[in-house]
Amino acid sequence: MTSFGKFTLRFAVYGVVMAYLVGDLFVFDGPLQRRLAAARLDSPESLADARRRGVAAHVFGREITLAQIDHAVRGRLAADGVAPGSVAGETMRLYRYGELINLIDHEILRVKVMHSASELPVVAADVDAEFARVAARFPGRERFLDALAESGTDEAAFRDRHAARIQQIDFVESRIAPLAAVSDDEIDAW
Repeated sequence: MTSFGKFTLRFAVYGVVMAYLVGDLFVFDGPLQRRLAAARLDSPESLADARRRGVAAHVFGREITLAQIDHAVRGRLAADGVAPGSVAGETMRLYRYGELINLIDHEILRVKVMHSASELPVVAADVDAEFARVAARFPGRERFLDALAESGTDEAAFRDRHAARIQQIDFVESRIAPLAAVSDDEIDAW
């Protein structure tokens, strides 16, 4: 076959494939178009799957589950000194909604800090100090490591999580500190 014949055959095959793709996606309801529609987060199939799995929100591709919201609400109620059984109805709905917003904010902050990680190095001594502070609550190091294992994590994951938390605190501090700086003249003016 001549090079012109090969070119013509290749062009015809590409043309047929492109025509099929355009037809599948834009003209008729083909398998590609159905698969793309089902993969959208707001499709009925995706929403039904999310409800089945207990997903309340998606933030940058990460899921926030109802279990996470319930855990955060229990923590908020404990911090507020409120007995969990004493809250119901609209008040509980407001607690859940507030904690959902907090979890969304946390995920947004986590992603922002993750992309700014090179600007915010974490000193290993800070992570070691946090590890020692939490481990001091337990009778011994082995008991602490056992408690970590019972919660489904290990020492490395604990250190990574706390390093990320330190980065988040440093990030927020680096953004707020310039705005919160007060000169002596401003203090005297008050």
